[in-house]
Amino acid sequence: MSTDAEIIDAEFREITGPEVTIAGFTEGDVQKMMPIVRQFLSSYAEKPQETSMLDWLGGELSKSLSEKSPEEIIDITKGIIKGVEGFTKNLSSLNSACDNGQTKENWLRDSLKAAAEEKGLSTEEYGGYLANISRALTDSNQAMMDAIESKGGTITLDMEAAKEEAPPPAEGWNQYNTAALAASIGKHASLSGMGSAALTTGFNLAFKAAKGEPISGANIIEAALASGSDEEVKEAAAGALKVGIERGYVPLLPKNLSAGAVANIACIGVENMKVFSQYSKGEISGVQALERMARNAVATVTGLSCEGMGTALGATLFSFVPVVGTTVGGMIGGMVGRLAGTKVGQAVQAGIQKIRPVATQIVRTTWNTVKSVASTAWNMVKSIGSSIASFFGF
Repeated sequence: MSTDAEIIDAEFREITGPEVTIAGFTEGDVQKMMPIVRQFLSSYAEKPQETSMLDWLGGELSKSLSEKSPEEIIDITKGIIKGVEGFTKNLSSLNSACDNGQTKENWLRDSLKAAAEEKGLSTEEYGGYLANISRALTDSNQAMMDAIESKGGTITLDMEAAKEEAPPPAEGWNQYNTAALAASIGKHASLSGMGSAALTTGFNLAFKAAKGEPISGANIIEAALASGSDEEVKEAAAGALKVGIERGYVPLLPKNLSAGAVANIACIGVENMKVFSQYSKGEISGVQALERMARNAVATVTGLSCEGMGTALGATLFSFVPVVGTTVGGMIGGMVGRLAGTKVGQAVQAGIQKIRPVATQIVRTTWNTVKSVASTAWNMVKSIGSSIASFFGF
């Protein structure tokens, strides 16, 4: 008699469509991640209710990262919890804004502006920061489109080149062209989210690695995901991802990536996994599924943008968001869904199978629009700067 794992593995092999690989992220790496994710979720499912997440997560991280000092473990733990809380707050705020008629792009624009003001960035500093994010997202989205169009090829990302790009000249930044550029960033973030439904490499790798039975506390994970009160599951998943990064199992992500950024990547993976499941069960339409994945990405980019302002990493974070962030997040989301039980795993797989062809076509069309908007925004940056200079006689 076939086990649950054998059944779901057989069904997974029936998923059609090209399988894209990302250079530097192998099936072997993902196989090494699976026991870590399993350990964290199993331990979380057994956590006594009276034990706080701060204490539990700190204990798990301490056991897995014994080379870290107690102070470092506390910082990582708090960073993960704060990162998940930030993602939840951003997604909730975005959903509320959209329900009230605001666009995703304008919400991101307003959120970034507020963060820049709170951190005391000058208009020139803010404009330069946005320009770096815009360039990185444009390049990464181009890589994502290359991956989608590759029909089973391998995508190579030049991470070092992305880090070495210099910011553009700071002259001419003002409230108008920074607003236009921020809205353009929102378009790119939205596209990368929809691309998550077409570029499912991470999910594919996760299900291949998910051998064996679901964890004993699978019902607890499943219930949390179904209720929407799954912040603790995301924190546990983010803890596992941080351990994997530290051990070199996710070579595309730098080991000095902040705990908050790690949390955001885990969050988008879990949220996208839920979207696939809901779509396959008919709880949401295809349009709603793509919209939710777009919002997940906008919330993630906003969180990373706000965290990166004024830090050493800054906009270099975004050299990997659409492709690497999508792939790694998908890996984590796929593993969480699989470990939550066969029923959840099968729903996720069915959702991927059903929406991927539709998403591919929509993303192709949207990409042309996004490139046009981005070009217009850059022209506005240049033209307004020149106009202001001319007006004042420079």
